[in-house]
Amino acid sequence: MATTWLIIKTRIQAIIRDADFQSGGTNEGVLLTDATDAQMKICELVDIRRMLKTATVTTTITDYIYDMPSDFLRLSPETRAIAASNDYFTPIETREYLNWVDPDHDQTTTATNGPTFVVLDGSELLIYPMWAGDITIQDYIRRPTLMTVDASTPDILSEGINADILVKDAIIDYVCYKVYDTFLQQDNKAQKHLSRFKGGIAELKSVNPTFAVDTYVRSAFGR
Repeated sequence: MATTWLIIKTRIQAIIRDADFQSGGTNEGVLLTDATDAQMKICELVDIRRMLKTATVTTTITDYIYDMPSDFLRLSPETRAIAASNDYFTPIETREYLNWVDPDHDQTTTATNGPTFVVLDGSELLIYPMWAGDITIQDYIRRPTLMTVDASTPDILSEGINADILVKDAIIDYVCYKVYDTFLQQDNKAQKHLSRFKGGIAELKSVNPTFAVDTYVRSAFGR
């Protein structure tokens, strides 16, 4: 039986027991948002084999810099660029070196095996010289599929990663939310007391223009 978002959400709700986060509650949707964010954070930090993907980037002789595939999240230790001849490129490390090799980025080639150099830099592919064809990006980490309804299944679940991690992340987020909410309530109370204090001082000064606040406070504490 697949572990759906409904099953995970029910576990979370049973633990926090907060009416606002139960089904139909004002913050029920927050749980799904947090779980979606958690999937993304996990994929940014952990190399999960099922999240590896291979796709192609089509290049032309009119540009040297290209976006990675639309579902690209980040490079993995196994990410490689493959030429049209099915040979692996040996990518150079930085775009600064590419800028040194070809400062104007105006060189082109019609070689059948592709450009001479490639740079895998974050979410961008850079090539030298410019070349028209397809370059295969092998084994990058893709973005997880978003969960949208109760029947959705978390994309990251695999061997070694189960639903517990999403449940625990939600509990931590909930505790942080409650602590922050309590802080805001206390801060609002403090601001109201401060406002009343300032109002009282203003009234005293309207009666006695020479009234000194510091003297009044010291006398209140017997100093």
